[in-house]
Amino acid sequence: MKQLHNLQKKQIPFAIKKGLDFTAEDVNKRLVRSLPDYIDRPTPFTLRAFGYQRASKKNLRARVFIKDIQAKYLNWQIRGGTRTTRGRGTGVPTKARTLNEFGNIPGRRSGLVKGKKQYIATIGGVSGVWERTGGKKNPGRKLLVGFKRRVMYRKRYPYFRLVNQIVRQRIARNMIKGARFALRTAKP
Repeated sequence: MKQLHNLQKKQIPFAIKKGLDFTAEDVNKRLVRSLPDYIDRPTPFTLRAFGYQRASKKNLRARVFIKDIQAKYLNWQIRGGTRTTRGRGTGVPTKARTLNEFGNIPGRRSGLVKGKKQYIATIGGVSGVWERTGGKKNPGRKLLVGFKRRVMYRKRYPYFRLVNQIVRQRIARNMIKGARFALRTAKP
């Protein structure tokens, strides 16, 4: 009876901890795998957005989360809504702007204006990054990036639905797996 009591006291919280850890790991893996199904060509940085915190025997809670930097922009994909910005606005690429392999404006962090032919101006009521085309005899310009003060986002990534679905699918199996692991590693 004394051994059984010690086993319950020490190994049951450990079994629950392991079951929660296995579930958090499963959720994390599935979120990374499912992201390209909902978001077109996510960058490797975006694919590393998800993390999890393991449970402990004293605090039987495992936590799955989105890292802070990625949460700033993924939040719009998860919740949707309208983002309003101060100043010039948010840069939105036009058809004239070439994008990188992930569909983003290349070199955006170092600035939207690249080279001597590009400049920021408001022409014909359209504010953005313009590029001079043609020569001195035939001057022209094209809009590369337009500035918008309000950008609308629709819900794309069902983060909460996916987490709940994965937990429901895996929790029972992982608790059994955690119990087996705890019994296997128990000291006599």
